[in-house]
Amino acid sequence: MVTSLLAFRVGLFEEHVEEASFLYSQRRHLLQIEASSWRDLARFEQRLELHIDALLIGADLALGICRRRAAEGDPGEIYAATSVFCRQRQAALLSEVLGRIDTADPESIAAVADALKYELPQDWSPFVEKALVRQNPRLAPLLATACGYRRIPCAKVLAELLPLRAGGSRAIVRALGRLRSQAAEQVLRRCLADEDPSVRAEALVSLLRTGLDEPLRGHYLVAQKESWPRIALGLGGDASALHALMQPVASGHMDINALHAIGLLGVPGSLRYLCDILGEPALADSAAQAMNWICGADLFEPVFVEEPVNEDELFPRELKAWRQYRDAPRAADGKPFGTSTSKLSTDPARWNRWFKDNASRFDPNWRYRRGLPYSPHVLVQTLASDATDARLRRLTAHELVIRYGCDIPFETDMPVRHQLAAIGRITDWVKDRADAFQAGRWYLNGQLQ
Repeated sequence: MVTSLLAFRVGLFEEHVEEASFLYSQRRHLLQIEASSWRDLARFEQRLELHIDALLIGADLALGICRRRAAEGDPGEIYAATSVFCRQRQAALLSEVLGRIDTADPESIAAVADALKYELPQDWSPFVEKALVRQNPRLAPLLATACGYRRIPCAKVLAELLPLRAGGSRAIVRALGRLRSQAAEQVLRRCLADEDPSVRAEALVSLLRTGLDEPLRGHYLVAQKESWPRIALGLGGDASALHALMQPVASGHMDINALHAIGLLGVPGSLRYLCDILGEPALADSAAQAMNWICGADLFEPVFVEEPVNEDELFPRELKAWRQYRDAPRAADGKPFGTSTSKLSTDPARWNRWFKDNASRFDPNWRYRRGLPYSPHVLVQTLASDATDARLRRLTAHELVIRYGCDIPFETDMPVRHQLAAIGRITDWVKDRADAFQAGRWYLNGQLQ
């Protein structure tokens, strides 16, 4: 009887770990879908929380199972186990995870980083700082991610580690931008010459977040020919940045980063240029997205996305029809299998009609975000809206820091309940400064540009 009861309990806790792993994977998948609603994550997070709680209640027996799964399990199981170790304040078990983690496995690294981001006890900051120095240096990007997310004040240590990194530098640079420490200025400036353009781009944004705009001014000309500085120009550039970003149009070097940067600047005069890009199939969707960021027209249209054919799931008759005639299986009503959704229109005529009907709403001397004069209040609305696309939410979080100096921690991969709490704090911050900023004007570090 005792053996049977023990086996039952072991099976129960193992099932909790497996279910937590599945829900964690589902949540990560949704985070990577740009068109998904950020609030939809809540239902997965609530279910995930119940399984983590059950493992906490399981005390030593559940802890032993988590220890085994942390060593042998998939990334989702590693996430669940590491979360339990943090909540149970098992520093020794967390050290085991960090000492054993395969640094060549990005999914496992991400799982441990996520667990530390969401569950690390606040008073364990010294533990993480010591781990940065004592553990395998290859763990620096993982630990840096947690430090930036939790705003653990270890910029000096990170800045010292950065020149020693052969890879993973981007995570450290990103963390330094979150920490906003002047101590990192010189090492971030050196990163502007890194051979990896993604590191250079991250360093330029991190310098802006730290309150340094001079490096950006030195890259206006670079942005005319190279892609990597363009998003930073959209985040912190002044009115003249639009000219630099429009040059790629004339030279044929236009890309998605340039289009999105123009959308961030929010100048009404750029709408016609963006509309012209709709004729280029590879850039049309991004051009429509950038226009919508500026004017908020929401010119959506229904589309049907046909489900890709999986030959392993076809009956012999269906497989023959598919291989011989590329005739995909159909539903009982004769229509192909797929999903109905909506996307922004890329029809220039439709956009031009909207511009003609709404031109009087826009002052050419002002900036706009989704049809409203650009302001901290509008940026908070952008974060809070369920309709805002994922990329604009990520960039808006940067803008609040770079444009207005609002340093309330916010990340778009926070659990939904934490995002809502942070949005509430940002809203209060904006209300307290209702008269400090003029809507539609250009700001940087809280000062008029």
